[in-house]
Amino acid sequence: MIAMKTRLAATACIAFALAGCSRAKLSLDPEIVSGCALGHGSIINVQWDASKVDTDYVRIYLTRPGEGERRWLQGKPVGSRKTGPWATDGITFILRDSRERDLARRTLVTSPCPRRQKDE
Repeated sequence: MIAMKTRLAATACIAFALAGCSRAKLSLDPEIVSGCALGHGSIINVQWDASKVDTDYVRIYLTRPGEGERRWLQGKPVGSRKTGPWATDGITFILRDSRERDLARRTLVTSPCPRRQKDE
């Protein structure tokens, strides 16, 4: 019985900690880009809101599949910025506070490109 209560308390603590991570928002517009233009990047509007987090500034880092991460920007807790035409499938945007704690992350995905019919 004690072990069960301990497990429930631990689960509640984990849920509470994860809920704290959702105090910040990070969004991509569009979230999904067309897969028909493979090899070509898209311009994405990245918006963030970390106003409910105790931080003086935020940083957004980028990672691409098979590569390390790099810092893209540092800015106010609330803001937005457009990428250049370099955002491609699999790029991940990571929002961190001034203490380098992860607040949110979003990964850009592509939609499948429909195959053309032989008679087209």
